[in-house]
Amino acid sequence: MQNLKTYVLLLLALFFLVSIPYSHATDTHSYGAVVLMDKVVDKFDKQGKEIWYEHEKIKLLNQKGIQELGEVVIPFSSKYQRLKVLKAITILPSGKTLKPVPNAYNIVSPPFVMQAPIYSDLKYQTISMPGLRPGAIIEYSYELKTIKPYMPGNFWSKDSLGGKYPVKKASYTLYIPKNKIPKIILNHININPKKIQKRDKIIIKFMARDLPPIDEEPYGPPMGELAPSIAVSTVRTWDDVANWYMKLAKKALEPDELIRKTAIKITKGIDSKWEKIRAIYNYVAQNIRYVGVEFGISGYKPHPASQIFRLQRPFYPTHSHAKGNWY
Repeated sequence: MQNLKTYVLLLLALFFLVSIPYSHATDTHSYGAVVLMDKVVDKFDKQGKEIWYEHEKIKLLNQKGIQELGEVVIPFSSKYQRLKVLKAITILPSGKTLKPVPNAYNIVSPPFVMQAPIYSDLKYQTISMPGLRPGAIIEYSYELKTIKPYMPGNFWSKDSLGGKYPVKKASYTLYIPKNKIPKIILNHININPKKIQKRDKIIIKFMARDLPPIDEEPYGPPMGELAPSIAVSTVRTWDDVANWYMKLAKKALEPDELIRKTAIKITKGIDSKWEKIRAIYNYVAQNIRYVGVEFGISGYKPHPASQIFRLQRPFYPTHSHAKGNWY
C-alpha cells in the first residue's frame, strides 16, 4: 500500500513538472533578454517615400542574450534606401555608458547573398556593441529613408510589436498624408490607436505593454507570422498589384538573341507544342537553380532573363541528384 502511495505521488509530481512551461521549469531567463522599449515612427509622403525611425532599448539577461543580440544587425537596400545610425551605446549595470569604437561599425553582405551578390542590393549594417555582460542594456536608434518608392503614389509597411523576447513597452506611430488613408490590419493583438489630424497629415499611434515572449518551435511557423504585428497598405485591389507588376516585369521577360537561338536548338525536331514546352522546361529545371533573395524590390522585380541566362557556369555534380548550375 505504501509503495502504491509513493507511486501515485511520483506520478502527480511528474504531471506537475510537465505542466509547467519550459521557460519557468528550467531557467527563468531562458529567453536571454527583455526588450525595455521598442519604438517605431513610420512617415510617408504623397509619393510613397518612407522615413522609418526605430529606437530600441534591450536588457541582456544571460550569455544567450549576449550571443543573440550583442551584435546589432540593421538590414537595408543600398539602392532604394539611405541608412543613418543615430545612437548606439551600452549601459553597464553600474550605470556607466560605453560607445562602440569606429571599427565596430561595418556594412556587410548577408551570408545568403554572398552566393549570388548580383541578385540583391541587400546589405547589413552591423554594430558590435561593447561591454556586454548580464544586466547590461544595449540602446540604439537609426533612421532609414526610402529615396525611391517601389510603387509610386502608394506605400505599405509592417511592424512587429513582439517576438521571442518579452517586451515591456512597444509603440508604432504612423504619419500619413491626409488623402492617403491606408488599410490597417492588426495580427495577434487588439489595440485601439490614438488618432490626431494636423493640417495635411494624420498621425495614428499604437501602444502595447507587457507582451509575453513567443516560444520558437522546431519546424514551426516563422516568428513573423506568430508575433503581434501591424500591417498598413494603400494598395486597394489585386488589379492594381497586377498592373504594377506587369510594368515592373515586362522588360525583364524579353528574350535576347542567345535565348532565342538556344530555344530553337532545344526544340529542334520536335513538332508538338506541348513537347517543345516540356523540352524547354526540362532544360531550365536541369541547368538553373533558383536563389531567392526576396528583400526590397528584389522581392517583386525579376532580373532580366538575358542576364540570368548569360551567367551560366559549368557545374560538375559529385552526386547523382546534383544537377544544374548555381546563379
